[in-house]
Amino acid sequence: MRCRVRLAGLIDERRLHDAIRRVVARHQILRSTFCLVAGLDYPLQQINDQPSPELVDISLQRHSPSDHTLCVAVSPLCADVASLGVLVRELRAVYNGAQGQEEPLQYIQFAEWMNELTNEEGADEARRFWTQRETAPVAPELPEERPAGAAGMSRLEGSI
Repeated sequence: MRCRVRLAGLIDERRLHDAIRRVVARHQILRSTFCLVAGLDYPLQQINDQPSPELVDISLQRHSPSDHTLCVAVSPLCADVASLGVLVRELRAVYNGAQGQEEPLQYIQFAEWMNELTNEEGADEARRFWTQRETAPVAPELPEERPAGAAGMSRLEGSI
């Protein structure tokens, strides 16, 4: 998932770098890697101290002293389009000095909630309903399959 945010005005690059560091520190998924383990059918999430460059890339392009583009690329394993919007809004807030934000929901909390839902009374009936629906399989459009350029980018305009 990628987006570009056009930034108008003077940017304090050190303050922006600090805001990025603080936001990444708050969100475990931005510091995760995924590894395959023998005997498991799914990858395991491993949380690191720093983001993996293969999964998260945030950079600033300088066009002039008062014109920049913030480029954010995050693996679909770590974020979707809505999450990118949340990430950019949080970066803006932290850059502008926001303090004491509520602790974000981490993936493990979401997974635990989903496990509770699947084990609740009535979960089997709901599962049968959805598995018995006749739906045609839809092949997802993967980011790598889109042509490069603007069509493959989500645009989030704004300023920090």
